[in-house]
Amino acid sequence: MQVARKEANENCKYLQTLEGLFKDLTDESKDLSDVADLFVPIMHTILMIWTYSEFYNTPARLVVLIREICNAIII
Repeated sequence: MQVARKEANENCKYLQTLEGLFKDLTDESKDLSDVADLFVPIMHTILMIWTYSEFYNTPARLVVLIREICNAIII
């Protein structure tokens, strides 16, 4: 149980770093050119999560993040 709690807390900590960027990405008032400026910070943050997270650094979990980014851009 302690491992699951540690994993959940760490995942929450790391994913919170993307919260503001994802809000900007999904802001319907932004043009596509504005959204393009978010790619570098989002990808850099994902790289940092991949590098430093003990639990969220698996391909399966990162696929979910990339899929969400793609869906947000399409919408």
